[in-house]
Formats: sequence, C-alpha cells, structure tokens
Amino acid sequence: MNKLSSIYSSAYSATISIILTVVITLGAELSPSFKNWLASFTGHHWVTKSWISIIVFVAFFLIFKLTSKSVDASKTKKSIYTLEASIVLGAIIILGFYLYEFMKH
Repeated sequence: MNKLSSIYSSAYSATISIILTVVITLGAELSPSFKNWLASFTGHHWVTKSWISIIVFVAFFLIFKLTSKSVDASKTKKSIYTLEASIVLGAIIILGFYLYEFMKH
C-alpha cells in the first residue's frame, strides 16, 4: 500500500507542477515584466520556473502523502490518468500558444 500512496502522491504533485509551469510560461511570454521578475531570482526565467516546479512538486507530494490515508489501485490509476491528461493538454497548450505567436508575426 505504501507504494500506491507514493505513486498517487507523485502523480497528483506532478499534475499540479505541470499546470503551474504552463501558466507561468504563458504569463512570462505575455508579460515581459513578469519574465524579468522571474529572471531576477536566478538570472534566467527558465531556472526560476524549474525551481518553482521542484518546490511545488515536493510540497504537494508531502501534502498528498500525509493526507492520503486510504489509497487503492483505483485511486492510483485515476491519478496516473490525470497526470497523462495534464501532460498532453499542457503540451498542446504550449505548442498551440507558440504556433499562434509564430503565425501572428
């Protein structure tokens, strides 16, 4: 059961990290001041986004791990499907945004 809890917690934590990274990426591309603000922390906006993603993943992993009392195979499978969907949707959103920006200019 402990392995299922770790998988469940990892999947949902990764899902939240992906969503946040997509939002931050779009925000940074649409707002130069936000991109500069991100870069002010580490010297480059991508490095800051990476650190934010790591911190969010670890924080939510601990939250899910500590609060998930009864994780079974069904819940674990749902968390993995949610993660897979967020990966695909995140990629489509980022790709669509950059394609739109490319076509616009």
